[in-house]
Amino acid sequence: MDKLINHIKELHKQDIELSLKLEYSLYYGWIVQVIRKGYDMPIVEVNDNSLDKAIEYIYSELKQLGEI
Repeated sequence: MDKLINHIKELHKQDIELSLKLEYSLYYGWIVQVIRKGYDMPIVEVNDNSLDKAIEYIYSELKQLGEI
């Protein structure tokens, strides 16, 4: 959970218009969505049983896309 908090703080420091949506499903595991404010569709969405792995993947995808 600390990694999640650090990544959210990092996004806020950079003043990026993104929101992070977290859900947990017994079937899918953690569902993490990053949505650009003002849009309905996520930029990145990951399903993973490990929240840390999902957050790491989301962070690397956003970097590759040039969002952060």
